[in-house]
Amino acid sequence: MPVLAVVLLGWASIVGATQSTARTTLAIKGMTCGGCVAAVKVQLKKTPGVSAYEVSLEKSEADVTYDPSRTDPKRIAESVSKTGFAATVKGEKKAEAPANDSALRRLDIAELRDWFNRSSDSVRVVSLLSPTCPQCQYGHGVLESVFGKTGSQDLKGFIAWLPMLATDDPSAATRQGARLQDGRVRKAWDGEREAGTLFARRLGLQGKAWDVYLVYGRGVRWEGSEPPTPTFWMHQLREESGADQKLCLDPSRLTREVVRLIEKKG
Repeated sequence: MPVLAVVLLGWASIVGATQSTARTTLAIKGMTCGGCVAAVKVQLKKTPGVSAYEVSLEKSEADVTYDPSRTDPKRIAESVSKTGFAATVKGEKKAEAPANDSALRRLDIAELRDWFNRSSDSVRVVSLLSPTCPQCQYGHGVLESVFGKTGSQDLKGFIAWLPMLATDDPSAATRQGARLQDGRVRKAWDGEREAGTLFARRLGLQGKAWDVYLVYGRGVRWEGSEPPTPTFWMHQLREESGADQKLCLDPSRLTREVVRLIEKKG
């Protein structure tokens, strides 16, 4: 074979190899330990088209090598998000919901209590979140996953957005709340953090209750001014808040408890 032909064939092989792989970096929210990293790696390993990856807990990122003929960065991020850790393509500009403060109602405790009692035939999830706190955003993604895994009309939800950080306001809550569009879930802006005070007393927490995920079984009612004790609950709070560290948010466990209560009869 002529030397020129050999060179051209070699060059074609190099070009083909170069075009067969591409790289992307994912930003991943919510990883706090080696177990979180391991869960992300397991999901990447079984994601079609992914050939190699490096996951960094310190950077909250994953560098991924993939076959562009089989997948793309968006689909890889969606796959990783199934673990409960919200993944996005780093540098990708996300379309934001237009700021519209009027789209988010002001929280009225009496209305929350009325909703709670009207829904007493259903399993209810009540969550108090900061719209710009990264941990709360991760928890909001977990709620999105929980509601996405069951279409049962016996599941209802209420999210109260609280201004716990300087960056929290109704516009931020409206934008973050747009991620979870489900007719079973209600949302409100608790500008006075009234719900945070009430639920903190019930849960025995120091300060305000926030970044909490409260599950109530059928038949539980809210009598009087104080909210009832949850059937089950989880959180992402530090030990000094008084929260039981054995109840730190675990997406799989939260989902199991919700499904168990939905399936429980009588």
